[in-house]
Amino acid sequence: IRDFNPSLLSDPAPVDIERFAESYLQLSIDFNWLSHNQTLLGRMVFRDTIIPVYDPYAKRAEDFPVHARTMIIDNSLIEKEALLRSTIAHECGHAIYHRSYYGRQKTQTAACTVSDIRIQTDVRQLTTDHDWLEHQAKRFSAAILMPYPAVRRVCRRYADHLQLWYRNEPQLCNRLIVNRLASIFKVSCTTAQIRMHQLHLDFQAPTETSITAPPSPRNEITLISATENALARI
Repeated sequence: IRDFNPSLLSDPAPVDIERFAESYLQLSIDFNWLSHNQTLLGRMVFRDTIIPVYDPYAKRAEDFPVHARTMIIDNSLIEKEALLRSTIAHECGHAIYHRSYYGRQKTQTAACTVSDIRIQTDVRQLTTDHDWLEHQAKRFSAAILMPYPAVRRVCRRYADHLQLWYRNEPQLCNRLIVNRLASIFKVSCTTAQIRMHQLHLDFQAPTETSITAPPSPRNEITLISATENALARI
């Protein structure tokens, strides 16, 4: 982000993820039907090859030639902005970090399903190479779409306003700020919620204090100083 568009770190706004993929990473983006039931949302192709696509008119799979450094996005995402942005960012993560891995595979393509791309609230056990590769691409997607400095800036700006009205309702504060983050960064509310929690920026219930105790600080956002995984701070 600092190299592509550093202003996004100080002036929160949605990253132009298509321009990031095409102009900055020099990737090509193409659209097609990757499956008959929309279970595959994206493919990152690392070498000239042929992939199967679905022809909805003939109702059968067909071979489709694809050039190297091309990501194929499923046509079903054209009208789903948040999921489309997450999918493109996810495939960018594969292009940046996993070229050498997929270069050793027979197909040399990363095929990503709905569960690979969508941010999930439950903890997923990472046991296989595929699990780790998809986890890394998913974390990159969240980091590039919601950079840490920009997310922190939005949360801090919104904190004082929320505490004036909802100081004792941290769950409501969290829902409101999640909606604000999702609107600013053009992501789903689930993605915004998980990203905010990963960065320790969610509101906490105020601790009880005695009458003689000094007033609690105005800013109730918890900012843990521990350094996060490098991917989450891109």
